[in-house]
Amino acid sequence: MTASNDFDRCVEKGRLLQVQVVPEQLARELEEAGKDHAQADRRFASGRFDEAAVHAYHAMYHAARTLLLARGYRERNLYCLATGLRRFYVTPGLLEENLLRTLAQMKDIRDRVTSGGRSDRAEAQSAVAASAAMLERVRAILGEEAGSGGKHAD
Repeated sequence: MTASNDFDRCVEKGRLLQVQVVPEQLARELEEAGKDHAQADRRFASGRFDEAAVHAYHAMYHAARTLLLARGYRERNLYCLATGLRRFYVTPGLLEENLLRTLAQMKDIRDRVTSGGRSDRAEAQSAVAASAAMLERVRAILGEEAGSGGKHAD
C-alpha cells in the first residue's frame, strides 16, 4: 500500500480528522513538547531512566503532533500520525523518516515501562537525544513555513 493510500484510509476511517489551524494551539502543543523534553532531561540527570524515556516519548509525540496540526489534521493513533507526517513532511524531504521510526520505537519503550518494564541508561539517553532532535527539527520546519508565509505544498 502506498503512503497516499494509507493517508486516505486514515481519513476515511476517521483516524485523521481535518481541523482548523489555530496558531495558539500549535504554540501550546510545542510548549508541551518542550516541557516534556525538559522533564526527560531532568529525570535522566537524576538517574530516573524509566521516567526519562517516558517523558522523551511524550516530547516527541507532542512535537510530531504539532506538525500535523499545522497542516490542519488531528490524529487518532500513532500510525495515522506517522502516515500524515510522511505525506506532508517526509515525502517532500522536510523531515527524516528515521525520526518516525524512532517515535514508534519510543512508544514501544513507553508501553513497556508503563507496564512495569525498565529502561536502562543507554536507552534513556538515546530517547532524550531523539526527543531533542525531533524538537529541533520541528521548530526549524515551523520557522521555515512561517518565513514562507505559511505556504506549503500539499
